Amino acid sequence: MKELQALAAHGSWRELLATAVEVRPSARDADWRKLVVSAAVHVVNAGSDTTSGLASAEELLGVVPPAEAMYGFLRDDAGYLDAKARGVQRIAAACDGQEGLDCGRILLALSAGIQRFPRGTARRVAQLVDRDAGEKEALHFWRAAVTEQHEVCKEPAVERAVISVLASDAVGVPLEEALNTARTCFVQLESALLAALIEADDGSAYARNACPLVKSRPGGTIAKKKKCHS
Repeated sequence: MKELQALAAHGSWRELLATAVEVRPSARDADWRKLVVSAAVHVVNAGSDTTSGLASAEELLGVVPPAEAMYGFLRDDAGYLDAKARGVQRIAAACDGQEGLDCGRILLALSAGIQRFPRGTARRVAQLVDRDAGEKEALHFWRAAVTEQHEVCKEPAVERAVISVLASDAVGVPLEEALNTARTCFVQLESALLAALIEADDGSAYARNACPLVKSRPGGTIAKKKKCHS
């Protein structure tokens, strides 16, 4: 612990993250945990300071995901997640006009575990992730964005993301996020959801997932009778 405290005193936060795992489990008390969290917050804050460019943000990919894998409690720490959300906000803003960089994938990797973003950030991250990593990967961020601001439902990428996930073999959280986004944005998405059902194969993942959403609504009666059996 003294070694870790000395690293903290000198601001050697990355080294602290790399070496704290060597402390024997029986000695990992509340003070040890506070040092790890503090180090992670400092690393995220420094790495997301994009005043000199996005290179430092890219470097975070080699630090943050491994640290979260070693110290699983980081993803449950509100202070750390808030710091990471603010870092993602800064990086997303710095990505404006940076077409040549893989900003979406950087943001996707760094956003793991974040449920609440600073206002407007989820929408921008969704746009970048959709561009660089694909519509399915962007859905989590669209879900956060439409929850914050209903007008985001009008974005064509929301429709694409929802239908893409409903048509996949997704289960658990991704499927629930697609269903919840479809419910939130049903007025905007209804016609597209029904059109996709008409085109879907009988017994397909899309029919299975979308039928509970659309079968009680008017329109597409023949398709619903054929594909929504229950």
